[in-house]
Amino acid sequence: MGCLTAEQIKGFGTLRRECVEVPEWGEGAEVYVREMGKTEFRVFHKKHYNTGKDGIPREKADVDVELALVLRCTVDDKGENVFKDSDAEWLGERGFGAIQRIAEAVLDLHGLGAKAKN
Repeated sequence: MGCLTAEQIKGFGTLRRECVEVPEWGEGAEVYVREMGKTEFRVFHKKHYNTGKDGIPREKADVDVELALVLRCTVDDKGENVFKDSDAEWLGERGFGAIQRIAEAVLDLHGLGAKAKN
């Protein structure tokens, strides 16, 4: 294909999305998760992490990053968000395994999950 131009890159504008099985929510239960764009990811990171004097980002003490990832990146088949910020309280009461599974899938889409480390 060769080197791409800016116009060609604009044509690849859609963010990746994948289906995640969530057996904790029932037999055959699945949700879509989506990738965040760079700007959105930067805002998310700034809101949920502090960078220490050593330059290493750490979760803010009062933030549940996994839950925040699920709220922001779980979408329907049209790419629309499934959850609103106001859903955090009841969603946080759901099983840890399901939230962790979905959050890990989001991190994998961004090259930051366990799959990327292996």
